[in-house]
Amino acid sequence: MDSDMEYQMEKVDANHYTVTRERSDELYGEYTVEIDYSYEAGKWVFEDRSQVERGEGGEMPDTSNALPMKAISGILLTAAGALLLVGRKRLNH
Repeated sequence: MDSDMEYQMEKVDANHYTVTRERSDELYGEYTVEIDYSYEAGKWVFEDRSQVERGEGGEMPDTSNALPMKAISGILLTAAGALLLVGRKRLNH
């Protein structure tokens, strides 16, 4: 763990501690991370990590694009066109 970062350590019992740390980055915004450690077989081991809170999120990276939405729109338009053609054939016969 980075010792320069501020964190809170809570003693749950003699063999279990929870470390809580506030984080912030461009992708997730502001959030809180809880990491549980337990003492097993003579050593401290990582038990669980959970992201407790999450802010609104950060700005989208420059590499993001609208390609997935364009692909879904194309599929929906193709399906609508196919349904119109099938409907038209049924009306003519």
